[in-house]
Amino acid sequence: MPLTPAYEPALSQITLADYTTWKVGGPAEWFAEPASRDELMALARWARAETLPLRLIGAGSNLLISDGGLEGLTLCNRRLQGSVIDAATGLVEAQAGEPIPTLARKAARAGLSGLEWAVGIPGTVGGAAVMNAGAQGGCTADWLQEVTVLDPNGGDSPFVLQGSELEFPYRHSRLQREPLLVLSARFRLSSGHDPAEISRRTSANLSSRTSSQPYQQPSCGSVFRNPE
Repeated sequence: MPLTPAYEPALSQITLADYTTWKVGGPAEWFAEPASRDELMALARWARAETLPLRLIGAGSNLLISDGGLEGLTLCNRRLQGSVIDAATGLVEAQAGEPIPTLARKAARAGLSGLEWAVGIPGTVGGAAVMNAGAQGGCTADWLQEVTVLDPNGGDSPFVLQGSELEFPYRHSRLQREPLLVLSARFRLSSGHDPAEISRRTSANLSSRTSSQPYQQPSCGSVFRNPE
């Protein structure tokens, strides 16, 4: 088992079905769940030194993994959680593994509007940025200010991309074409709202979603394109 400097070793042959909402997927050749940005960067350096393919997954929604599994190192960012919310300015900084529904509820309690639609999205902040997640008339591109990313193939220093640089079309972004790992994201939401009202709207969106979809069953989410 290979050791990554100063951190626990990556594990081998971990079944990825346990990490996807569809509940399918074979074993990862190597697998790790970094608990900090430094650990993720160290694991990325190790994969590069070992010439291993590197993949990053979040909540495992909108993700279909072959029963044959994945070669190389698969990183799961679910432990990279945390957020800082400034209710006065509307600025919200969140780690890539922060569940987007959790962030939506935190923002609502702070009287910030903009993420009410996200409460029913079974994904992470990083995944939302990569695929321009959206629902019920809202989407990530409307509120995302910038992302901090790491190029696992070309450098050890994270750098910032502005939202305008991510080239957001419907449910896509530049991050799907380039091998960049999202470490965190910053949103600028609308401030000064009644927290009770924003929380009410957020809860209503979740109720609408759970009452009309088999939300607790294994699923890949919607597999259709919404009409214009």
